[in-house]
Amino acid sequence: MSYNIAYYISPMWYDGVMLLPLLALAAEKVIKGKKSPAFVLLMTFCIISDYYIAYMVALCLALYVVFRLVEEGGELRKSVKIFACFALHGIISAGMSLFVIIPVVLDLRRGKFLEGDFATNGSFIKNSFLDVLSSFMSQRYSGVEYDASPNAFFGYGKKEIKARLAAGLIIAFYFLSFILGPLDRMWHGFRDPVCFSCRYAFTFVFLMLVFASRGIDGATNIKINISKSLKTVLIALFTLFTFVELYVNASYILSQTGLDLEYTTREEFNHYTDVAENLIPTDLLSDPASYGRLFTDYRFTNNDNAMFGYDGFARFSSSYNMSISDMFRHFGVDTFAHTFSNEGITPPVAGLSGAKYFISAGRDLSYIYSPMVSYNGYILYENDYALPLAFEVSASNADDSELTDDPFENINTVYNELISGDDVFYKADYTLTDDVFVSETEGYAYRGIEVRPQKTGHYFLYSEYEAEAEILQSNPDAKQYSYCFDIGLLEGGESYIITLETTGSVAEKVWIYGFDADAYIEASSNVKGFDLKSIDGRGVKFEGDVSSDSEVFVSLPYEDGYKVYVDGKKTDYKSYRDCFIMIPVSAGDHGIEIKYFPPGLALGLVLSIISTGLLVLFLRHGSNNKSTPNGEGN
Repeated sequence: MSYNIAYYISPMWYDGVMLLPLLALAAEKVIKGKKSPAFVLLMTFCIISDYYIAYMVALCLALYVVFRLVEEGGELRKSVKIFACFALHGIISAGMSLFVIIPVVLDLRRGKFLEGDFATNGSFIKNSFLDVLSSFMSQRYSGVEYDASPNAFFGYGKKEIKARLAAGLIIAFYFLSFILGPLDRMWHGFRDPVCFSCRYAFTFVFLMLVFASRGIDGATNIKINISKSLKTVLIALFTLFTFVELYVNASYILSQTGLDLEYTTREEFNHYTDVAENLIPTDLLSDPASYGRLFTDYRFTNNDNAMFGYDGFARFSSSYNMSISDMFRHFGVDTFAHTFSNEGITPPVAGLSGAKYFISAGRDLSYIYSPMVSYNGYILYENDYALPLAFEVSASNADDSELTDDPFENINTVYNELISGDDVFYKADYTLTDDVFVSETEGYAYRGIEVRPQKTGHYFLYSEYEAEAEILQSNPDAKQYSYCFDIGLLEGGESYIITLETTGSVAEKVWIYGFDADAYIEASSNVKGFDLKSIDGRGVKFEGDVSSDSEVFVSLPYEDGYKVYVDGKKTDYKSYRDCFIMIPVSAGDHGIEIKYFPPGLALGLVLSIISTGLLVLFLRHGSNNKSTPNGEGN
């Protein structure tokens, strides 16, 4: 079906596609009035495998069971009892999966659940009826954006009127789900999905195949007197037509997703992996003394670091910490909710984040980073002034002042709070020129900026792109591409004209600052850091000393679930701006150990064990109904 071809980029969803018919088969035993341990175990596996798609599978199975009960034509009272038994099977499955569900829900509280109304565009009509109807045709590709119609192409006989009516109502419900925004959001956990529209379309296809099978049952009773050879020819032609139709449909959709998702060549992929494997330092993954995070000024995917196992920045995930995204957005990093980018990371932000290594696509960054090795046009740098992952801070209540729209001043504020010293960025003189050119064909505006640097140095620019109202309405994150840009080395006393390209009319806010490398180096050199002794899946260990009762800043994302031990004693921790960890310590030498245990996992494990016990009791006790809903024996 088109769903599998268009959404191949998320193969984890295929677990639900494959498990749905198996779950329906297992549910048949429940429909016949029996207990089905297979259903409970399969549903539990489905939830553990992908709780998000399992939610859609569960809704589809409920509709399937209702249809089957109507189709069987049993007494209403008995049908309600059977559906309640089916629901009990589902509840036990959910209970056995709580060791996954509870930690996930608690984790989403710091991310998706904080979005509020921002998670939906509020539209009532998502697709027109004709758009939905046309999506069932071969060679129909609707795209992967939110407002796309479903990718639902998938290539009714003599039944009681009640069954036909039930099937019709289910189909109507799906049509309304594809058309109406509120119903579509209900299928997606009451939120708009990020791309990949109508992720539940495969459940519609499954039910349509169930309904279509009834027509096949009726057709088998029709007797047609034709010769065996003609029958063979007709079957061969039908098979050939089906194969050609599916092949052409798949080829077309793959070609269209290639345009949407921008396929790369095998040579480009090999080039990227070759560069990364030759430049990523082995010490990054093995030696605590040389450990540091790594970032790049180029990108192959949104999750590059996941491919090679290094601790980087860039990621695209539905599980994210909203506070961290918000903090780095205030630092001028290209960051928005589920997307975290390397773009816009200035040297002070890299230093604060413990980024010790940097791979650049040929740019000369020796003004602040030390070149280590070059390969195939790429350069690996070491950040000699990266701050330790843990260090003593100069103030205890350092998050009183509010951050502003100016990312450079925000960086100065945070550095002064945590380290003290001179500002690491200084403001440059600049004016917006009167030269504005708007390209009607490209939809961009160009604005000139005259920069007059006071002294020679590296300069950075940040601008908030003010998108037009209709763009913001259809795409609320249109500003996510605003980030700090390295202008480069500018000579003091000279005048430069910078052309700024922006979405909409003109750039409303622009900040240009010079980077004071000397102030940054001095501030970093004065930091009293803790030595990293070990870092692995079990946690991290630091050792160091502080001169007085103070606090230790740790550049780990602030989350619930950390277990912090100072000299072997469990210690409470707090957050710095709801983003990083702060640990109170007394004067003297200390060993700090930090472990992480997902919140809710212990409770979930206990409840899952209890639910497993309930399953055993459920299967062992109680009477089995030996009759089908219509009263016939098995």
